Amino acid sequence: MKDVAAPDPFAHLARRAEAIGVPLGEAGAEILRRHYGLVLAANRRTNLTRITDPAEAVGKLYLGSLALFPGLRELGLEVPEDARYLDLGTGAGFPGIPVAVARPDLRTTLVDSRGRKAGFLRGAVRELGLARVTVVKGRGRELAHRDPGLAGAFLLVTSRAVGSVAGVVREAAALLAPGGWLVLYKGPELSEEEIRKGDGVAARAGLHRVGIARPRIEDLSPRLVVLARRDPARSPTPRRPGRGLAEPPGGR
Repeated sequence: MKDVAAPDPFAHLARRAEAIGVPLGEAGAEILRRHYGLVLAANRRTNLTRITDPAEAVGKLYLGSLALFPGLRELGLEVPEDARYLDLGTGAGFPGIPVAVARPDLRTTLVDSRGRKAGFLRGAVRELGLARVTVVKGRGRELAHRDPGLAGAFLLVTSRAVGSVAGVVREAAALLAPGGWLVLYKGPELSEEEIRKGDGVAARAGLHRVGIARPRIEDLSPRLVVLARRDPARSPTPRRPGRGLAEPPGGR
């Protein structure tokens, strides 16, 4: 009796992405399949991920990363074409590589402080042919001081599974352009206390909270904390009532 091959969860990734409003396409899904193969191969010598089941990876890592787009739309935001985008503490490339594949027009920078992970990412970016993606080793605040070309340069900065809201704001604030958005990927464990502390640090750094998006991504429960740098040339980003776990200082 022949062994029956296990179903390939990546075979349906394009359709599942389309269902959440992300036109990934079959070609994009194939790039992400190849990315996951590279992650698993490198995982034997470099700790890149604890998720080694492909079905779980498609949901939590790839669709979870693509939650950025429906999350921003929930708050009335869209990332413009050709924007500069930075993923801070990217690790194996989440959410940065799925975002870059879904939006190849973005000028993407992947940042990780660990040399082995940055080395893996450089090889993966070459292997996958991601021409508009660059990899930088370092930490957020360090990069902004080290390279003046990165300070205040990015319209979009993301961070997933890196630290508290307050801690990420401290690292990322100097990288944001005026009017730019910082998006932190969180789960249902996000607490009122973490939000309150994050709001305080954000206010001192010249940022304000736009809201907390809860996009519907199958059985996942993502929380995307979205903050914006104030742009003196424009009116503040409108905030929808009722968004977030707690109102920022000065809110209702």
